[in-house]
Amino acid sequence: MKLHSKWQSNSAELLPDIKKIIDFLLIENWRERVDMVVGLTVDPASALEREFKDQLTQKPGSIMNSETLKEYNDTFNDTFESEGQAFRNIIKIDTTKMNTLEGVTKIVEKVLEAADQLLDDEVAVVNKNIVSPRFTTSGYIAEKTSLNGFMEVASREMTWMKRSKAEENAGVVQILPVLVMKYGDQTLYVTIRGGGHGSMDRKSAVWLGGHVRRSTDDIDEDKNGKGKSSKLNKILRRTVEREVKEELNDFPIHFNQISKQPVIAVWDTTNSRSSQHLAVFYEMTIPTSEGRARLHLREMVETPTKTVFTQFITDQDTEENRVIDGLEELESWSKVYLREIKGFKHIQLSKGENKLF
Repeated sequence: MKLHSKWQSNSAELLPDIKKIIDFLLIENWRERVDMVVGLTVDPASALEREFKDQLTQKPGSIMNSETLKEYNDTFNDTFESEGQAFRNIIKIDTTKMNTLEGVTKIVEKVLEAADQLLDDEVAVVNKNIVSPRFTTSGYIAEKTSLNGFMEVASREMTWMKRSKAEENAGVVQILPVLVMKYGDQTLYVTIRGGGHGSMDRKSAVWLGGHVRRSTDDIDEDKNGKGKSSKLNKILRRTVEREVKEELNDFPIHFNQISKQPVIAVWDTTNSRSSQHLAVFYEMTIPTSEGRARLHLREMVETPTKTVFTQFITDQDTEENRVIDGLEELESWSKVYLREIKGFKHIQLSKGENKLF
């Protein structure tokens, strides 16, 4: 549609609202849901040969003629060049010298290759040698100066690595930004059931978040002269914005609602898997009672095997350790946040978690 609009804008019948149409088709909320764009090209001569192969006549039409097809191809290539960066994965395949079977085979190969790359995206990592010296006395950093110092170092040293490689590499730590959502004196608790979440299955947390994906979360270098730490914060905040929308069925969260600086970083080294992930906590306050109502006591079915249950729990209920229906055992990052940021020192630790303090 966008290609067709740009093509029409080059013709005599210029659409007066062409820019509005193009802007509409490039709305970010739509583009975020497009995993892959595949464009197929063919030169005009081959296109006409295929068109007329089984026809009784070879008389050119208003569209199927050399001049129009060349113009269309030029517009196609220009669109791919100018707008391709708006999509996370874009492929162009020239089918000119392919027969039908070769063309289909090539398309399938490229799509499967791109799908594999999509599923194994590059994620943000830092060398474990950078992390270890800063978490020597406990498994968290909450003091503001120390936390800012860690963020500065992480900003300089952060790099990208295929997630599959990062999971196998004991020498790197993956950075996972997470978001705590609050309303007044209430905190949102999340319980994920199923969906391949492994150690998080059937556990509750006070956060939502996940891996920083290069294809969707990376940004250009900061142009405000504030250094790389500003860029890293923007990347991490952008990640939690995306993750919350994905997990909570497009809950209307905005980037500017997320705290500009993290409140705590947690590195749990009590087992080999958790030691490969470092949580950076951000906070946000839900501004309206309607927003709270949309998330309180809700169960969202994301896939046939995965559900996300959310509920708000008051600080008083948490402080008095009341039993809450639907609440599972808290995972370790949440316990650290509740103890060190909210001040709930009574939060019970499981065996081994005392090493975090």
